[in-house]
Amino acid sequence: MSDRAFQYDLNSSKWIECTDKKFIESDIENLPSALIFLGEENFSGKNFLFCPKHKQLEEIILTDGEEVITETFCNALGLFGVENYGKEIIPLRWRINLSTDNFFVNIAVDCAKIRYYARDFTQSFKSFSVSVSIKKHISSTNWIEFEIPEIIVEAAMEALRESTKAAFGFKPTVITKFQGSKKIFAYIERPFDPNIIFLKYFFRDFEDFNKIFPYDCTDNYKIICQLLEIKPPKSLRRAYAKNPYAIIWYMIFKQWGIRDINFMQKFFLLDECIGSMYLSKFHFCRNIKRVVRIEYAVKWRAFEYFCKAYLKIRGEKIFMNWLYQASMKGFNQNQVDTIDMFYNYEDKISDELKTKLFNEGLTWYIHDAMSMEIGDYLSRQDSVRIIYDKEIMTYESQINGYKFKVVRDTKDLYHIGLELENCVMTYRDKVVERKSIIVVVTFHEKYVACIEIENRNAVVQALGRHNELLQGELLFVFNIWTSLKNLEDYSEHEYQIKVIGEKTIPSEDLASWIGKIIFQNRGGEISHGQD
Repeated sequence: MSDRAFQYDLNSSKWIECTDKKFIESDIENLPSALIFLGEENFSGKNFLFCPKHKQLEEIILTDGEEVITETFCNALGLFGVENYGKEIIPLRWRINLSTDNFFVNIAVDCAKIRYYARDFTQSFKSFSVSVSIKKHISSTNWIEFEIPEIIVEAAMEALRESTKAAFGFKPTVITKFQGSKKIFAYIERPFDPNIIFLKYFFRDFEDFNKIFPYDCTDNYKIICQLLEIKPPKSLRRAYAKNPYAIIWYMIFKQWGIRDINFMQKFFLLDECIGSMYLSKFHFCRNIKRVVRIEYAVKWRAFEYFCKAYLKIRGEKIFMNWLYQASMKGFNQNQVDTIDMFYNYEDKISDELKTKLFNEGLTWYIHDAMSMEIGDYLSRQDSVRIIYDKEIMTYESQINGYKFKVVRDTKDLYHIGLELENCVMTYRDKVVERKSIIVVVTFHEKYVACIEIENRNAVVQALGRHNELLQGELLFVFNIWTSLKNLEDYSEHEYQIKVIGEKTIPSEDLASWIGKIIFQNRGGEISHGQD
């Protein structure tokens, strides 16, 4: 029996291997442990320990080896869990077990489960684990998503490779670009090619994935080429060995007509996004033999349309350099809106402005100029009044002076866009076609924010003047509103407010807690209804 355990070291601020036998073998409930809360801006950078004796957070004044001393001179020894605010489950110990009898691998993390609100603190212990037999190709799991330290990943991978050796006679080399839990669980599913797991969604239109790519297959790349009917350069095979999404890049470039493999090479190591869209969300449509996207399909169509126009006008070299930078940095909302405007209203944009667009890029000036040209055209169109049902109209509220109003007349979009200096007027057709609902926020009769809702309850944009992210009190009120109206927030600034002052705010209490603070400070109110 081979057992290894890991604990957090306060001196190095890293996870290290346990050397004390009791820390390796004892149940977590029987070991001394303490929770440290890392101070950020709300605590002026100070660190705190939860003191079981006084039932409160106390500032740490000394860290000496395996001991922590607080401002009240209380001390703590043993296993330490470090909390970065907002987490309810905190790892205290990681364990890796490899049974030499049947070569089962067990990966476990022992945690403290906490709830700290005002002065009320509760703590319990909980373990999460995954057990694997490579030989029998079975696994059982009781797991949630964790950020796994690299030292634990390496230990887990070594144990899994030893299990593979016992089953097949050799230890596979693993060179995938992915790390952490992604690497571990991909290896568990396909020890000879973990990368193929990341293309499971990409091949969703084909037959049973497990039949196409068998568990013990050592050359999935050959199967991939057969399915996609491609004969790519050898460099793609080398790229796939490190990053499976190189296949997706290649197929997109192929359907755009890019021919020079040298321009593609640097993209093959990018595993996140094309533009601002995750590569993991694309799939190969078997019927039309193209890479497509179901989630935010319109956004992808607009982006692909823009890229093809850019490619045609500027050529492969300039276009590919632009796309690489764009994929490294991502797009802000103004750039996304500019692409969307070009896609929907290209024939309403002057040739001069289009020339500037492809010469200068997705700048603020281009965005504003395009908004004015398209807005001027739309302002001359007949206004359309939208009739919404009672459920949608309940989105109208007044919270502490901030009024949320559903826009029901397309003529209002023009005036809102002028005051907020954004391109909301170009959303006219989306509103008329019921693809989007626009909610405008006013404060003291002035427009302060614009919210876009899709699918009746999904907030996809919530921005202020000049498309700036909401912040301060306006953001607090927005969070209250989304909570009260049971709206899903998919916007860029999806709130993560967990700590204010000395209170950690559970997400379910967020709206009521923030609301109480605002109303105490300004004497506000909440009202609901419609005109």
